[in-house]
Amino acid sequence: MAGDEYRDVFIAEAQDLTASLEVDLVDLEEQAHDTELINRIFRAAHTMKSSAAMFGFPQIASLTHAMESVLDRVRDGLLAIDARVVNTLLDSLDCLRRMVDEATEGSDSDHSEHLTPLCDRLQQVAAGATTTATEPVESAESVAAPATSEAPEAATPEVSTYRIHLALNDDIFFQGTNPMLLLDELATLGDLEEVCCDTGRVPEIGEIDPLKFYLAWDVTLTTTASKEDVEEVFLFCRNDGDIRVEEVPDPAAGAPSSDTGAPAAKDGQADPVRSATERVQEEPASVAPAPSEAAPVAAADTPTAPPLTGALAEGAEATGLEAVAELAEDDIEILHEFHEESTEALAEIEEKILALEEDPTDMETIHALFRTFHSMKGSAGFLELEVLGKLAHETENLLDRARNGELLLDTDSIGLLLTSIDLARGLNDNIAAFLEKHAMPDASTLNKLPVGDHVAAIRRFLAGARPTASAEAVPPPVEPAKPIGKILVEKGAAAPADVGEAVSEQLAGSDKPIGTILVDKGKVAPAKVGEALAEQKAQRTQPTVNRAISAIRVDTERLDAMMNSVGEIVIAQSHALKLATEMEGEEAERLQTALYEVERLSRNLQDEVMGVRMMPIGPTFKQFARFVRDSSRELGKEVNFVITGEETELDKTVVEKIGDPLKHLIRNSLDHGLETPEERQAAGKSPKGTLELRAAHEGGSVVIEVVDDGRGIPRDKVLAKAIAKGLVTGDQELTDEQVYRLIFQPGFSTAEQVSSLSGRGVGMDVVKRNVDELRGSVDVESQEGKGSVLRIRLPLTLAIIEGMVVAVSGQAYIVPVLAIVESIRPRNADIQHVSGQGEVLFFRDEYLPLYRLYEWLGHEPQVTDPEEGIILVVEDSAGRRALLADDLLGQQQVVIKNLEDNFTKLPGISGATILAEGNVALILDLLGLYDQRQAASAGVVA
Repeated sequence: MAGDEYRDVFIAEAQDLTASLEVDLVDLEEQAHDTELINRIFRAAHTMKSSAAMFGFPQIASLTHAMESVLDRVRDGLLAIDARVVNTLLDSLDCLRRMVDEATEGSDSDHSEHLTPLCDRLQQVAAGATTTATEPVESAESVAAPATSEAPEAATPEVSTYRIHLALNDDIFFQGTNPMLLLDELATLGDLEEVCCDTGRVPEIGEIDPLKFYLAWDVTLTTTASKEDVEEVFLFCRNDGDIRVEEVPDPAAGAPSSDTGAPAAKDGQADPVRSATERVQEEPASVAPAPSEAAPVAAADTPTAPPLTGALAEGAEATGLEAVAELAEDDIEILHEFHEESTEALAEIEEKILALEEDPTDMETIHALFRTFHSMKGSAGFLELEVLGKLAHETENLLDRARNGELLLDTDSIGLLLTSIDLARGLNDNIAAFLEKHAMPDASTLNKLPVGDHVAAIRRFLAGARPTASAEAVPPPVEPAKPIGKILVEKGAAAPADVGEAVSEQLAGSDKPIGTILVDKGKVAPAKVGEALAEQKAQRTQPTVNRAISAIRVDTERLDAMMNSVGEIVIAQSHALKLATEMEGEEAERLQTALYEVERLSRNLQDEVMGVRMMPIGPTFKQFARFVRDSSRELGKEVNFVITGEETELDKTVVEKIGDPLKHLIRNSLDHGLETPEERQAAGKSPKGTLELRAAHEGGSVVIEVVDDGRGIPRDKVLAKAIAKGLVTGDQELTDEQVYRLIFQPGFSTAEQVSSLSGRGVGMDVVKRNVDELRGSVDVESQEGKGSVLRIRLPLTLAIIEGMVVAVSGQAYIVPVLAIVESIRPRNADIQHVSGQGEVLFFRDEYLPLYRLYEWLGHEPQVTDPEEGIILVVEDSAGRRALLADDLLGQQQVVIKNLEDNFTKLPGISGATILAEGNVALILDLLGLYDQRQAASAGVVA
């Protein structure tokens, strides 16, 4: 399964959909009246259902269909959002995620034991029954009708009886539709008085294709629902067969009348759908096989198609954008992909259609054409592109006859196919115009096409009539030609003011063309007007140029390889530039100039590649909404979860690895930080606590904060625990910062009891270890009774940084430029010794602690006098400090190489790089070195 690229695409899409569903379902509880949110959740469930059925995941399809039924009732206003609905959907989502995870691993377990009661529970929720996860779940048969006993007294709803004929196309499985689930959904609307299965289309057993569907049904439904509600059941398959819903005037006339051709049930008893659909009746066929040329069907026997209306009415002109303006923002991204795919598909199939003129029996080509229009129909239906979807559907019907051997393609039918291509291309160009402006374009710039006429022509052709001349030759869409005045101005043949006067004269009532007015006034020569008219005519005959909007999926490994290559270019360019600066003469100067240009281009290339790898952190933040919701309820706490800075971008690798550390920090704030409602009220706070997840850019880093307004970290309690565990001694004087950092020690916990969330002392040390691996830092701010801030500082990318090359005892080291505030050569008067603190540097009216890098790195000193060396003033979460180095060797971009890949991780060292000379230099982690130094001097375990 994992080797099938199409299923891999489904799995990737399913993972994205489950993540977005979790966020949206959590939001749904607080935003129960947000119709856009409800529709987005419904579309996600429907998309997953269709894809799952298509790619062979029937259990996922069944569950998402049951979820879809609940959501459909919600969006129709028939079911109110409450905790029961949301909890049931979230439980379903958990099961859904487990199945998707198993599909990712290539396993295929049977989830029936959990799936069946969950689907029954969803059906009960959709029907309005009041069950919870802990209550026994009744069978689906017992909840076929919506519960009304709990409703307040009101007028008795009117009961109607509907006769439903359901004969789906034989390829319905490829649309992701399960006919049995349609019948199940009908059962939730009322009582299925009769369900008669028609097996007339089932061939001999040796000719059965397991991928095709042959059955049809005639159903009698008694319900309080409206006809529109019943038709809504078939919303996504109404164009995929003969589906008719007719209201029976007299409810007593439950059995189908003889004029419908539908057989009656054997026992005449009301039958639940699960039993009825198993009871296949050997009755005469009510749906005749599709007509063929050898056996034409009388017009009276052919099902009458509903008349075309609106933009698809005969004689009407359509742009295909009738519903595009109402699409949600998420669907606009899908529309981009649909436009690209359609553009490529239409370009390919035109050649195939022309090839059919030479060989109309080429079944492989016919099948390929059918699949293209079939896919276009499905995607257009999802995006509510009704005009394009109907065009694709009718063209698909024509090709379906051809692939089943019921129609031999000739000049007329191929002409209809080519016209479908022209019309589809025109509609697709309109989509491109919409996407280009991200708004509805001016109506005068859109292609207005007679799609309804062409659809009617295909129907007449399939019914035996030949296409009309107007339907055979629909001209390709053209761009609106430029006004003659604009052409003259662009060619320099007329002044804008003269054209303006001519236009004013025309608006005042003159019936002369603009060109004639200009010639009469002597402003333009007749020959120039003739040239402009010729150019305008040429524009009218040129077909529209497709405006491609490109978007492709790229494997992350390829991006990593590209980033590596860019890094090597940076190194090579730096090396070449250094060699060039050592040369002399005019040739050397020209070479240096060329290399500076290469440097500029390589930096631009690096920025572009890094931009491709950047992604917003918002989706990662939003996935915690469910975790906060469930955890707070388990702990009996009320929490308002707030997200800010979700648009902040980080390198994809960093985003992928930051999830676990954030989860530990959030868990810690929920369990240890925030109080119960009773405790908060006793402390004079609001019963509902606030947990905020923030992200923001600071310089070249990204700062992520987990902020709560809870009880804060008890300093004395942390210190006492640390003394008891031997991490510090009782006579040591530690700052608040040093005390709070003790919570990141392995096994450290101040919890009195172990809960399901925390208390075992694992988590915070994992946070520090994972953040260290990302070359980041984590620190804590807290105020008892007010709350805490857990802060993570991360680099934007893990690949390339701007570095300052410094010399320490003859060795070259790299210091990230973003950490450096200033570099100075001090005077001896600026260096002082403070008792108990050591050396300090007087810098811009403040005293900074001074440290010697050769001592930190364990080197023999070469420069000990600060006046002979260089001092770097650096700043990070530990504050400002001064570092003494021997010298500055230059600044350059460096490609970071992990030491762990070829050696081992070193404390205070974040990686290595190759300098322009080809030497290896270590990249200093200044905060790590500082922490190590402070821990050693204080006797704290590092």
